[in-house]
Amino acid sequence: MFKILFRIRNIKLLGIIIILFSVSLSAQDTTNQNGEKEKIIKEYQEISGRLMDLQKQALSDLEIAKQAEVFSQNLEAEMVRQDSSIKQKLNRRDEIVDSYEKGGDEVEMLKLQQEFQGITQQLMIHQQKVMENNNEIREEGKNLEEALFEKMKELDPEVPKLVARLETLGNQIRGLEEDRKL
Repeated sequence: MFKILFRIRNIKLLGIIIILFSVSLSAQDTTNQNGEKEKIIKEYQEISGRLMDLQKQALSDLEIAKQAEVFSQNLEAEMVRQDSSIKQKLNRRDEIVDSYEKGGDEVEMLKLQQEFQGITQQLMIHQQKVMENNNEIREEGKNLEEALFEKMKELDPEVPKLVARLETLGNQIRGLEEDRKL
């Protein structure tokens, strides 16, 4: 289901990740892109945007926001406890977000996007390991995810269908990419 970005400040990161995913998808095959792939990517972007808006609204609930902040702090503390080099990556990620928000020329933005993707991937791998090995953190994350999902469903009862459709579209995009590589 959702991979929540666990800091309130980092809700912006979800939008950047969606933008990065979209940019990388469209940049990979701009000359030979067929109509089917373009439609799938467009729908993926539309649903992602809608879910991102709903997630932002859900995180404006004070109880969920507090739960997310506590979880974020606990998760990051455990990540750093297990690997002290993670602190530098977390700090750099935040710097990139700040720089990205300020804007700049296209080349600089592309460099930031690429660096952000690399750091995010590294952090997500480490985060996954922490979640797998720490039952307390995993349970806390599961509870947050459920609370956030329920709040999003309150805001829009279509959320389960949107999430399922987004997963289907993501699989279709990956399938098209695999077919293109063959």
